[in-house]
Amino acid sequence: MFRMEYTDVVFDSRVLREAETLSDHHRVQIIDVLGDRSRRNEQKGSVRIERIDLSSRSLPSSLPFKALKYAEFLVRAAMRGMGKTCDVYHAHDLPTLLPALVAGRWNRAKVVYDSHELWTEQGNLPALPQRMAKWLEGILIRKADRVLVANRSRALIMRQMYRDIPLPDVIMNCPPLEENGPSRKARRLIESTGAETTGNRRIVLYQGGLSFGRGIENLIAAAHDFRDDIVLVLLGQGPLKEELMRQVRERGLEKKVHFHDYVPYGELLDYTASADAGLITYRNTCLNNYHCAPNKLFEYVSVGLPVAACHFPELEQVVNEFGIGKLFDPESPHSIADAVNGIFESEAEYETMKQNTVRVRLRFNWANEAKKLLTIYDELLNRDRSG
Repeated sequence: MFRMEYTDVVFDSRVLREAETLSDHHRVQIIDVLGDRSRRNEQKGSVRIERIDLSSRSLPSSLPFKALKYAEFLVRAAMRGMGKTCDVYHAHDLPTLLPALVAGRWNRAKVVYDSHELWTEQGNLPALPQRMAKWLEGILIRKADRVLVANRSRALIMRQMYRDIPLPDVIMNCPPLEENGPSRKARRLIESTGAETTGNRRIVLYQGGLSFGRGIENLIAAAHDFRDDIVLVLLGQGPLKEELMRQVRERGLEKKVHFHDYVPYGELLDYTASADAGLITYRNTCLNNYHCAPNKLFEYVSVGLPVAACHFPELEQVVNEFGIGKLFDPESPHSIADAVNGIFESEAEYETMKQNTVRVRLRFNWANEAKKLLTIYDELLNRDRSG
């Protein structure tokens, strides 16, 4: 498996879940970009993680230097992959697809393209890099043996973009189904609110990257109109964090809005379970956002949290069909505040929403998605697991 991010793979739930599932039947190695120099190689269960040290990583982040960094990654990742005898090379997102194809061609192996996002339709891509990325994806995607995406909307859009490809397979970003339901009792977010106990306060949680296009600025503005007993915790890191902290100070919201650093995925749900409701606040700045069904949606419901979410198609379908929360206009802080307050307006309705998360967990969980992933690999390798 190839991955290119500057955050460590231990924070990437999709990669880890897929690797762990495949490792029950196959030998799996992850090739990642080195973040922590003390961990060039790591063994997580039966999955081996090898990290590539990029000499260019410390260069500036302007476009020419980004191109240089990517070129170094291409060469190093392709060479690392070519040196391994694999049956399948699994590329996570577009930047890793070319080295996976090179290694796959060299070793006469299959290649899976796992597109976590509509990568060329992200709002943070400038016009020229976006056109180049779409041109590159249009060439490379046709050379992959299978294409995976995170929801059906994205599968349909990708086939429309590249009309002669088969419909991509959908592997959703769902956590495992816990046998006894949301049994986690940790109250790990309490320390983020500056108190030993929450008392009668309600914690609403945003977990994920603190970056542009996610509507977090409007969420902070909305916190001003949250009920007095509601506090907001932002769990994550990102380029906007300092600016968001400044906005909190300027608005005098230090007692209403609190920050918590990233935690490894293996510990994340213990923190998630500390909250009383979960938030999804993407802005409609690009197709990738508008058709999102992010990990956090299923992570929230996996521990029984009602959800306040932006009214985008995939989110609206789950929230309305199962009755697990409230929807809002992500461009309106007042709409966000109304949705958050509305979750707690009636204790009886709140308990109903919590109970309704059970049906979501039974429908959307990793046990179901894992079967689909293993079937895809069996088809690629011409194996029959029916017996």
